[in-house]
Amino acid sequence: MLHGPGVADAKGGLAVMLVALLAFEQSPLRNHVGWQVLINPDEEIGSPGSSPLLVQAAARHACACASY
Repeated sequence: MLHGPGVADAKGGLAVMLVALLAFEQSPLRNHVGWQVLINPDEEIGSPGSSPLLVQAAARHACACASY
């Protein structure tokens, strides 16, 4: 059992993300659009450790989807 800030919504978000990516990989777009998944463990406290990595990733991509 996991305990901590955001644990319940994080597990649900991961499950939704997995199903969405599996569906995307079945679509005709799969060969034309790439994707990258970033999961930051410190979101609940303002992302002090992962912010630089998120900024670097954002610079490499044209769009993003976020789950809150």
